Amino acid sequence: MEDLPGWEAATEANELAIGQFFVAFSTLVGTMEQRLSIYFADCGVPEDAAQLPFGTLAADSLGRVFFETALHAHDHGKKEERIASRLAKEVQGQIPFRNDMAHGLLSTRSRVFSVATGEWEVSPPLLSRTKPGRKAGARVHRELGTLRETTNDLNELAASVSMYGAVCFDQAEGYEIRDLIRLSDKGDLIRGPKNPLGHPPKPDQS
Repeated sequence: MEDLPGWEAATEANELAIGQFFVAFSTLVGTMEQRLSIYFADCGVPEDAAQLPFGTLAADSLGRVFFETALHAHDHGKKEERIASRLAKEVQGQIPFRNDMAHGLLSTRSRVFSVATGEWEVSPPLLSRTKPGRKAGARVHRELGTLRETTNDLNELAASVSMYGAVCFDQAEGYEIRDLIRLSDKGDLIRGPKNPLGHPPKPDQS
């Protein structure tokens, strides 16, 4: 298989894509921890003590603490509550896939036969994981052909969560939530008109 054209470059790209996903997820978790610890410190909790709870919180628990604290710390109108709810849903939605990636078996050096070219090619990363009790079968197999897109979405989510936390915890003076994050008519998260990452395609969608 190593004789396939571009074999080494393709397998290295697969490994890089996996690493970038884990860095993006870590950024999301780290963002929530950082915003909360700064907020607790501003409330008078000693810095070391403010960071202690995060040592035992799993990502799903941390997400719940983050958004519940934000809702108590900052006044939310109905639109802001919907934005918070969608952000929280997106964060929780990333966790099962991250768990599969972390606890499953990853292969970056597999090949597939391309009907289009009539040749063997390096496949995207492959994920397999055993989940006892799963009705559809204990073994889960998944081709990670869209992993880079997933990572891009995760980076965007981490940035949105960071901005949301900055507003809620008084770490972004002069901004409101809807300045930075909005919901489209379809309920998708989009960038607000003052988002430093750029303007949404249609600022008047929400």
